[in-house]
Amino acid sequence: MATKSTKKTKTKPGQTEPCLPQSFVFSVFFVAKSQEAGGSFAEVYFWCNEKPSFRVLGLVSFSEPLVFFHLAKTGGSSIWRALIPTAALSIPPVPIFDLYHYGRCNLRTVTKTPKVLEHFKDPLKKGRTLIHHHTSQPIESFFERPPVYTTIVRDPVDRFISEVNHGRTLLCSGPEEGDQANPMDPRVEIEERGWSRGLIDMAAFDEVSFEDLLARALQEPYLARYYYWTFFHLLLGQPEPFPPRCFPEEGPSNEILADVVRARFAYIGRFPFVYKTYVKIAQTYQMPVRVRGENFPNLLQRNSHTLVPDLRKDLRSAFKEDYEFLSHLGFDFS
Repeated sequence: MATKSTKKTKTKPGQTEPCLPQSFVFSVFFVAKSQEAGGSFAEVYFWCNEKPSFRVLGLVSFSEPLVFFHLAKTGGSSIWRALIPTAALSIPPVPIFDLYHYGRCNLRTVTKTPKVLEHFKDPLKKGRTLIHHHTSQPIESFFERPPVYTTIVRDPVDRFISEVNHGRTLLCSGPEEGDQANPMDPRVEIEERGWSRGLIDMAAFDEVSFEDLLARALQEPYLARYYYWTFFHLLLGQPEPFPPRCFPEEGPSNEILADVVRARFAYIGRFPFVYKTYVKIAQTYQMPVRVRGENFPNLLQRNSHTLVPDLRKDLRSAFKEDYEFLSHLGFDFS
Protein backbone atom coordinates (compact mmCIF):
# COMPACT_ATOMS: atom_id res chain seq x y z
CA MET A 1 0.00 0.00 0.00
CA ALA A 2 1.27 3.47 -0.70
CA THR A 3 2.25 5.23 2.50
CA LYS A 4 2.60 8.81 3.60
CA SER A 5 5.91 9.97 4.96
CA THR A 6 5.92 10.16 8.74
CA LYS A 7 8.47 10.83 11.42
CA LYS A 8 10.25 7.59 12.34
CA THR A 9 9.80 6.38 15.90
CA LYS A 10 10.95 3.26 17.65
CA THR A 11 8.10 1.26 19.09
CA LYS A 12 8.05 -2.27 20.38
CA PRO A 13 5.34 -4.63 19.10
CA GLY A 14 2.23 -4.29 21.23
CA GLN A 15 2.87 -0.69 22.29
CA THR A 16 0.79 2.30 21.28
CA GLU A 17 2.09 5.74 20.44
CA PRO A 18 0.68 8.90 22.00
CA CYS A 19 -2.18 10.34 20.03
CA LEU A 20 -0.92 12.50 17.18
CA PRO A 21 -2.59 15.91 17.02
CA GLN A 22 -3.68 16.32 13.42
CA SER A 23 -4.18 13.76 10.72
CA PHE A 24 -4.55 10.01 10.86
CA VAL A 25 -1.05 8.54 10.48
CA PHE A 26 -0.18 5.26 8.81
CA SER A 27 3.25 3.68 8.92
CA VAL A 28 4.65 0.29 8.02
CA PHE A 29 7.68 -1.25 9.70
CA PHE A 30 9.28 -4.53 8.61
CA VAL A 31 10.74 -6.48 11.50
CA ALA A 32 12.05 -10.00 11.96
CA LYS A 33 9.84 -12.70 13.44
CA SER A 34 10.97 -14.77 16.37
CA GLN A 35 13.61 -17.45 15.74
CA GLU A 36 11.06 -20.20 16.33
CA ALA A 37 8.71 -18.97 13.60
CA GLY A 38 11.32 -17.69 11.13
CA GLY A 39 10.74 -15.38 8.20
CA SER A 40 9.57 -11.80 8.39
CA PHE A 41 6.34 -9.87 8.58
CA ALA A 42 5.02 -6.33 8.46
CA GLU A 43 3.63 -4.62 11.51
CA VAL A 44 1.17 -1.89 10.70
CA TYR A 45 0.78 0.82 13.31
CA PHE A 46 -2.36 2.91 13.37
CA TRP A 47 -2.90 6.12 15.29
CA CYS A 48 -6.10 8.14 15.32
CA ASN A 49 -6.87 11.61 16.63
CA GLU A 50 -9.40 10.69 19.29
CA LYS A 51 -8.36 7.16 20.19
CA PRO A 52 -4.82 5.78 19.86
CA SER A 53 -4.89 2.22 18.55
CA PHE A 54 -2.47 -0.51 17.54
CA ARG A 55 -3.11 -3.43 15.28
CA VAL A 56 -0.85 -5.92 13.54
CA LEU A 57 -2.27 -6.30 10.04
CA GLY A 58 0.72 -7.00 7.84
CA LEU A 59 0.70 -10.64 8.95
CA VAL A 60 -2.86 -11.97 9.00
CA SER A 61 -3.15 -14.64 11.66
CA PHE A 62 -4.16 -18.24 10.96
CA SER A 63 -7.47 -17.68 12.77
CA GLU A 64 -8.57 -14.78 10.55
CA PRO A 65 -10.32 -15.07 7.18
CA LEU A 66 -8.81 -12.96 4.39
CA VAL A 67 -11.19 -11.44 1.84
CA PHE A 68 -9.82 -10.43 -1.55
CA PHE A 69 -12.17 -7.53 -2.30
CA HIS A 70 -12.18 -7.51 -6.10
CA LEU A 71 -12.81 -3.99 -7.40
CA ALA A 72 -13.99 -3.98 -11.00
CA LYS A 73 -11.40 -3.39 -13.76
CA THR A 74 -8.35 -3.13 -11.53
CA GLY A 75 -6.56 -6.35 -12.53
CA GLY A 76 -8.32 -8.31 -9.80
CA SER A 77 -9.14 -11.32 -12.00
CA SER A 78 -5.43 -11.92 -12.68
CA ILE A 79 -4.66 -11.67 -8.98
CA TRP A 80 -7.42 -14.07 -7.98
CA ARG A 81 -6.41 -16.63 -10.60
CA ALA A 82 -2.88 -16.57 -9.17
CA LEU A 83 -4.11 -16.80 -5.57
CA ILE A 84 -6.04 -20.04 -6.22
CA PRO A 85 -3.00 -22.32 -6.80
CA THR A 86 -1.05 -20.34 -4.22
CA ALA A 87 -3.61 -21.17 -1.53
CA ALA A 88 -4.08 -24.77 -2.70
CA LEU A 89 -0.33 -25.49 -2.60
CA SER A 90 0.25 -23.91 0.79
CA ILE A 91 1.10 -26.16 3.74
CA PRO A 92 -1.46 -26.73 5.07
CA PRO A 93 -3.69 -25.81 2.12
CA VAL A 94 -5.79 -22.68 2.63
CA PRO A 95 -9.53 -23.25 1.98
CA ILE A 96 -10.77 -21.15 -0.95
CA PHE A 97 -14.30 -19.76 -1.30
CA ASP A 98 -15.18 -17.92 -4.50
CA LEU A 99 -18.42 -16.15 -3.62
CA TYR A 100 -18.63 -14.38 -6.98
CA HIS A 101 -18.26 -17.39 -9.28
CA TYR A 102 -20.28 -19.71 -7.07
CA GLY A 103 -23.24 -17.34 -7.12
CA ARG A 104 -22.82 -16.58 -10.80
CA CYS A 105 -22.63 -20.19 -11.94
CA ASN A 106 -24.97 -21.90 -9.46
CA LEU A 107 -27.52 -19.24 -8.53
CA ARG A 108 -27.28 -17.06 -11.66
CA THR A 109 -26.69 -13.98 -9.54
CA VAL A 110 -23.68 -11.98 -8.36
CA THR A 111 -25.41 -10.07 -5.55
CA LYS A 112 -27.19 -12.62 -3.38
CA THR A 113 -24.03 -13.02 -1.35
CA PRO A 114 -25.86 -13.90 1.91
CA LYS A 115 -27.54 -16.81 0.13
CA VAL A 116 -24.17 -17.91 -1.23
CA LEU A 117 -22.57 -17.67 2.20
CA GLU A 118 -25.22 -19.98 3.65
CA HIS A 119 -23.58 -22.78 1.64
CA PHE A 120 -20.24 -22.06 3.35
CA LYS A 121 -21.56 -21.22 6.82
CA ASP A 122 -19.84 -24.06 8.68
CA PRO A 123 -16.46 -23.99 6.87
CA LEU A 124 -16.21 -20.23 7.40
CA LYS A 125 -16.29 -20.75 11.15
CA LYS A 126 -12.87 -22.38 10.95
CA GLY A 127 -11.23 -19.00 10.47
CA ARG A 128 -8.37 -19.40 8.00
CA THR A 129 -9.96 -19.06 4.58
CA LEU A 130 -9.28 -17.08 1.41
CA ILE A 131 -12.43 -15.52 -0.04
CA HIS A 132 -13.14 -13.86 -3.40
CA HIS A 133 -15.74 -11.10 -3.05
CA HIS A 134 -16.62 -9.09 -6.16
CA THR A 135 -19.48 -6.85 -4.99
CA SER A 136 -19.69 -4.30 -2.19
CA GLN A 137 -22.40 -6.28 -0.41
CA PRO A 138 -21.50 -6.49 3.33
CA ILE A 139 -20.61 -10.03 4.44
CA GLU A 140 -19.17 -9.64 7.93
CA SER A 141 -22.25 -10.92 9.75
CA PHE A 142 -21.52 -14.42 8.42
CA PHE A 143 -18.17 -14.70 10.18
CA GLU A 144 -17.53 -15.54 13.79
CA ARG A 145 -14.78 -12.92 13.79
CA PRO A 146 -14.51 -9.98 11.38
CA PRO A 147 -12.46 -10.79 8.26
CA VAL A 148 -9.42 -8.85 7.12
CA TYR A 149 -9.52 -7.41 3.60
CA THR A 150 -7.09 -6.78 0.78
CA THR A 151 -7.56 -5.27 -2.68
CA ILE A 152 -5.99 -3.25 -5.50
CA VAL A 153 -6.99 0.22 -6.76
CA ARG A 154 -6.56 1.98 -10.07
CA ASP A 155 -6.67 5.55 -11.34
CA PRO A 156 -10.39 6.49 -11.07
CA VAL A 157 -10.69 7.78 -14.65
CA ASP A 158 -8.90 4.79 -16.19
CA ARG A 159 -10.99 2.39 -14.12
CA PHE A 160 -14.21 4.18 -15.10
CA ILE A 161 -13.36 4.12 -18.82
CA SER A 162 -12.45 0.45 -18.63
CA GLU A 163 -15.68 -0.51 -16.85
CA VAL A 164 -17.90 1.37 -19.28
CA ASN A 165 -16.05 -0.14 -22.23
CA HIS A 166 -16.28 -3.62 -20.68
CA GLY A 167 -20.00 -3.21 -20.02
CA ARG A 168 -20.70 -2.19 -23.60
CA THR A 169 -18.60 -5.09 -24.93
CA LEU A 170 -20.41 -7.56 -22.69
CA LEU A 171 -23.82 -6.29 -23.79
CA CYS A 172 -22.96 -6.29 -27.49
CA SER A 173 -20.75 -9.38 -27.74
CA GLY A 174 -22.08 -11.71 -25.05
CA PRO A 175 -20.11 -13.65 -22.40
CA GLU A 176 -16.33 -13.61 -22.42
CA GLU A 177 -14.29 -16.61 -23.49
CA GLY A 178 -14.53 -19.27 -20.81
CA ASP A 179 -17.92 -18.08 -19.52
CA GLN A 180 -20.05 -19.87 -22.10
CA ALA A 181 -20.56 -22.94 -19.89
CA ASN A 182 -22.43 -21.04 -17.17
CA PRO A 183 -23.26 -17.63 -18.56
CA MET A 184 -25.47 -15.08 -16.85
CA ASP A 185 -27.67 -12.77 -18.85
CA PRO A 186 -25.29 -9.82 -19.40
CA ARG A 187 -28.06 -7.29 -18.73
CA VAL A 188 -28.88 -8.92 -15.39
CA GLU A 189 -25.24 -9.15 -14.36
CA ILE A 190 -24.45 -5.52 -15.20
CA GLU A 191 -27.60 -4.29 -13.48
CA GLU A 192 -26.68 -6.27 -10.37
CA ARG A 193 -23.29 -4.58 -10.40
CA GLY A 194 -25.00 -1.20 -10.05
CA TRP A 195 -25.79 0.08 -13.56
CA SER A 196 -29.24 1.58 -14.11
CA ARG A 197 -31.47 0.16 -16.83
CA GLY A 198 -31.30 3.44 -18.71
CA LEU A 199 -27.52 3.25 -18.91
CA ILE A 200 -27.69 -0.41 -19.94
CA ASP A 201 -30.10 0.40 -22.77
CA MET A 202 -27.82 3.16 -23.99
CA ALA A 203 -24.69 0.99 -23.80
CA ALA A 204 -26.34 -1.75 -25.85
CA PHE A 205 -27.13 0.70 -28.66
CA ASP A 206 -24.16 0.61 -31.05
CA GLU A 207 -24.88 3.99 -32.64
CA VAL A 208 -24.25 5.86 -29.38
CA SER A 209 -20.68 7.18 -29.34
CA PHE A 210 -18.41 6.05 -26.54
CA GLU A 211 -17.91 9.66 -25.42
CA ASP A 212 -21.69 10.13 -25.07
CA LEU A 213 -21.89 6.87 -23.15
CA LEU A 214 -19.22 8.08 -20.74
CA ALA A 215 -21.14 11.32 -20.16
CA ARG A 216 -24.30 9.34 -19.38
CA ALA A 217 -22.42 6.97 -17.07
CA LEU A 218 -21.19 9.93 -15.01
CA GLN A 219 -24.81 10.50 -13.94
CA GLU A 220 -24.75 7.19 -12.06
CA PRO A 221 -23.84 7.64 -8.36
CA TYR A 222 -22.28 4.17 -8.31
CA LEU A 223 -19.89 5.05 -11.16
CA ALA A 224 -19.28 8.73 -10.47
CA ARG A 225 -17.92 8.10 -6.95
CA TYR A 226 -17.09 4.44 -7.37
CA TYR A 227 -14.39 4.05 -4.72
CA TYR A 228 -16.18 6.05 -2.05
CA TRP A 229 -19.52 4.25 -2.35
CA THR A 230 -18.01 0.81 -2.89
CA PHE A 231 -15.93 0.97 0.29
CA PHE A 232 -18.81 2.66 2.15
CA HIS A 233 -21.31 -0.08 1.33
CA LEU A 234 -18.85 -2.89 2.06
CA LEU A 235 -17.88 -1.65 5.52
CA LEU A 236 -20.78 0.54 6.63
CA GLY A 237 -23.76 -0.45 4.46
CA GLN A 238 -26.61 -2.95 4.77
CA PRO A 239 -26.67 -6.41 3.09
CA GLU A 240 -30.16 -5.88 1.65
CA PRO A 241 -31.39 -4.50 -0.65
CA PHE A 242 -28.49 -4.85 -3.02
CA PRO A 243 -27.36 -3.30 -5.27
CA PRO A 244 -28.29 -0.11 -3.39
CA ARG A 245 -30.44 2.32 -5.34
CA CYS A 246 -30.41 5.04 -2.71
CA PHE A 247 -27.21 6.79 -1.69
CA PRO A 248 -27.13 8.90 1.49
CA GLU A 249 -27.01 12.61 0.80
CA GLU A 250 -24.43 12.99 3.56
CA GLY A 251 -22.04 10.14 4.23
CA PRO A 252 -18.83 10.28 6.24
CA SER A 253 -16.12 12.56 4.94
CA ASN A 254 -13.47 11.19 2.63
CA GLU A 255 -10.94 11.29 5.45
CA ILE A 256 -13.15 9.46 7.97
CA LEU A 257 -14.10 6.74 5.49
CA ALA A 258 -10.43 6.32 4.58
CA ASP A 259 -9.69 5.82 8.30
CA VAL A 260 -12.29 3.03 8.40
CA VAL A 261 -10.74 1.38 5.33
CA ARG A 262 -7.22 1.57 6.78
CA ALA A 263 -8.36 -0.15 9.94
CA ARG A 264 -9.79 -3.13 8.03
CA PHE A 265 -7.47 -3.66 5.06
CA ALA A 266 -4.17 -5.47 5.46
CA TYR A 267 -2.80 -4.42 2.08
CA ILE A 268 -3.97 -2.33 -0.86
CA GLY A 269 -2.03 -2.57 -4.10
CA ARG A 270 -1.93 -0.15 -6.99
CA PHE A 271 -2.56 -0.78 -10.68
CA PRO A 272 -0.59 -1.49 -12.88
CA PHE A 273 1.55 -3.26 -10.25
CA VAL A 274 -0.68 -6.32 -10.37
CA TYR A 275 2.01 -8.96 -9.89
CA LYS A 276 3.54 -7.08 -6.97
CA THR A 277 0.09 -6.92 -5.38
CA TYR A 278 -0.35 -10.69 -5.77
CA VAL A 279 3.04 -11.29 -4.11
CA LYS A 280 2.24 -8.96 -1.21
CA ILE A 281 -1.15 -10.60 -0.62
CA ALA A 282 0.42 -14.06 -0.61
CA GLN A 283 3.08 -12.93 1.86
CA THR A 284 0.49 -11.20 4.01
CA TYR A 285 -1.37 -14.50 4.43
CA GLN A 286 1.83 -16.51 4.89
CA MET A 287 1.49 -18.35 1.59
CA PRO A 288 4.40 -19.19 -0.73
CA VAL A 289 4.50 -17.32 -4.04
CA ARG A 290 3.67 -19.90 -6.70
CA VAL A 291 3.13 -17.83 -9.86
CA ARG A 292 5.88 -16.04 -11.78
CA GLY A 293 5.61 -12.51 -13.02
CA GLU A 294 5.97 -13.46 -16.68
CA ASN A 295 2.70 -15.41 -16.41
CA PHE A 296 0.72 -12.24 -15.72
CA PRO A 297 -0.95 -10.60 -18.75
CA ASN A 298 -0.05 -7.14 -20.02
CA LEU A 299 -3.06 -5.39 -18.51
CA LEU A 300 -1.92 -1.93 -19.55
CA GLN A 301 -2.05 -2.90 -23.22
CA ARG A 302 -5.32 -4.76 -22.90
CA ASN A 303 -7.18 -1.97 -21.08
CA SER A 304 -5.94 1.02 -23.06
CA HIS A 305 -8.54 3.31 -24.62
CA THR A 306 -7.69 6.50 -26.48
CA LEU A 307 -9.57 9.68 -25.54
CA VAL A 308 -9.12 13.26 -26.64
CA PRO A 309 -7.09 15.17 -24.00
CA ASP A 310 -9.91 17.62 -23.22
CA LEU A 311 -12.33 14.80 -22.40
CA ARG A 312 -9.82 13.10 -20.11
CA LYS A 313 -9.26 16.44 -18.38
CA ASP A 314 -13.02 16.84 -17.86
CA LEU A 315 -13.24 13.32 -16.46
CA ARG A 316 -10.44 14.00 -13.97
CA SER A 317 -12.39 17.01 -12.76
CA ALA A 318 -15.57 14.93 -12.46
CA PHE A 319 -13.74 12.38 -10.29
CA LYS A 320 -12.29 14.98 -7.95
CA GLU A 321 -13.95 13.41 -4.89
CA ASP A 322 -12.63 9.92 -5.59
CA TYR A 323 -9.12 11.27 -6.17
CA GLU A 324 -9.33 13.01 -2.80
CA PHE A 325 -10.62 9.87 -1.09
CA LEU A 326 -7.76 7.78 -2.49
CA SER A 327 -5.26 10.45 -1.44
CA HIS A 328 -6.32 9.85 2.17
CA LEU A 329 -5.33 6.21 1.62
CA GLY A 330 -1.91 7.38 0.46
CA PHE A 331 -2.42 7.11 -3.31
CA ASP A 332 -1.44 9.98 -5.58
CA PHE A 333 -2.78 9.59 -9.13
CA SER A 334 -1.95 13.12 -10.27
